[in-house]
Amino acid sequence: MGGHTFPEVPCVVCNRPLALEIDLSVDEDGNPIHAECYAHRLATARSNETPAEKLLDTLATQPLPLCCPECGSPFSHLDATFVLQSGKSCTIPLPVCSCRASHEGTALHTDA
Repeated sequence: MGGHTFPEVPCVVCNRPLALEIDLSVDEDGNPIHAECYAHRLATARSNETPAEKLLDTLATQPLPLCCPECGSPFSHLDATFVLQSGKSCTIPLPVCSCRASHEGTALHTDA
């Protein structure tokens, strides 16, 4: 019985064929990609980001706090949408506790 040959599948980044026996990676869209090509693409994309974009990306991936550190009450969350000059936008849930409104006149809503 002869061995089965796999069809040639190109990497979406470098267009070189993937070794399907070992290259089992796909990108966020499900396209076949070498792991090192994907890592390079992510690093390159990240290095082109402005500091504000990097900050929003970091904040968007942080776990949400569950309770207020001052009173222990569970937080409710308000979605805040940030729009950068580049046109990129990001919505981040911000923790809100009712006790914060009573501390030193802190406002629940501010316009920057």
